[in-house]
Amino acid sequence: GSLRQSRSAKKAFQNQETESASSTFANSKTKTSISPLTSLYIPSSSEKKKIASGNKVLNLFLISPLPDIPKNIRVLGQFRGTYIIAENDAGLVLIDQCALHQRLLYETFIEAIQKKEVPVETFKSSLLLELTPQESVLIEQHLEPLSLSGFAVSPFGGSTFAVNSIPKFLVEDQVKKVISAILDRSALFGKGGHVEEILRDISLTVAEFASIKSEQVLEMAEMECLLAQWEVLGSPLSSLQDTPFLVELSVQELEKRLRL
Repeated sequence: GSLRQSRSAKKAFQNQETESASSTFANSKTKTSISPLTSLYIPSSSEKKKIASGNKVLNLFLISPLPDIPKNIRVLGQFRGTYIIAENDAGLVLIDQCALHQRLLYETFIEAIQKKEVPVETFKSSLLLELTPQESVLIEQHLEPLSLSGFAVSPFGGSTFAVNSIPKFLVEDQVKKVISAILDRSALFGKGGHVEEILRDISLTVAEFASIKSEQVLEMAEMECLLAQWEVLGSPLSSLQDTPFLVELSVQELEKRLRL
């Protein structure tokens, strides 16, 4: 009897969470576009000082002007190095930091491609990639969208390709894995000749590789920086996998469960 009650109570709890997950943010945009007054982040010394000198979070600053702190949500802390704990006027909010950062990266990167303003890192000497015959055929079809995305790739002979630049969101060690993932994604969904779809695949892949990972400890200022940029980009609620990345628990629900 107690086990059955426990299961039914757990199910009811999960249903309540699902129903309340987006109550406060119901009118927020799910598809965003960077404001005309906003562009990709250009670092300034004053903004850099706001973050601890030991900061190791890559791609934390994504837009410019960089907002100071979020206006409608307040960071309380971090849970298990994976979730940002915050509060708003309605109650408590738990946010998946990895999914949030991926979404922010995707929005800023795809906008940079459209504006032809992708920041790139140029190598002093070419990085050579040895590809399979199948990958070689695919990458030949992807040279234009790769170039638009900041990847300067050219044939080097046989199944070898030279990479001369990459988007600044990435680091050199990721190049082979990122390009392979882009080709795998396009091969899986058969997007050989559709440039817009390939650009979307590239943006999704770059965002996944360039984002904060789970179990990465963040400082309060870093979490505030992420949420402030999230607000500027319209507070999207869905991840790149089209699933919610936040759960909201209202004050009323808390009082009901705690019987206050």
